Amino acid sequence: ARGVIGWCEPKYLVSLGAVALLQQDEEFPWMPIAFNDLGLREFAGTANNPRILEYMASTNLREFPYLPDETEWCAAFVNWNVEQAGIEPTGWATVYPWMAWGDELKTPRRGCLVTFQWDDGGQHVAFYLGECGNHVRALGGNQSNAVWIKSYPKKNVINYRIPKNWG
Repeated sequence: ARGVIGWCEPKYLVSLGAVALLQQDEEFPWMPIAFNDLGLREFAGTANNPRILEYMASTNLREFPYLPDETEWCAAFVNWNVEQAGIEPTGWATVYPWMAWGDELKTPRRGCLVTFQWDDGGQHVAFYLGECGNHVRALGGNQSNAVWIKSYPKKNVINYRIPKNWG
């Protein structure tokens, strides 16, 4: 995790279980695409991961091709995956437009978009996988500088979104 390799006491490890695996019956067509890039990371130093640059180029950041892969890219990851699935994305590399995209869900479904607002005002968007206690598990980009699965406090969830008229 986070580029660190080494030993860890088993008591500190928790299995994510089936939530961390691609399911055969995924409702949302972007999920197989997103899972395909699980583990993809930013490159250290001045080198840039071309896939992350591709995510960013699917958004309004295409006007700034010189930006490095360390640029905040969670919304670009979501945008690229939704677009690859043949669904109209926001086209923006910021989270705010995703908070109003499509239709809002009151009860989340695996694969829907989940938007977050941090206590410091920062925002994040990812794909909802499930819950564990007071936390939401999500697959997203720029999570520990990678396409990764992370848990976030439910108190930071703004909303859950699906494509307009999805059902």
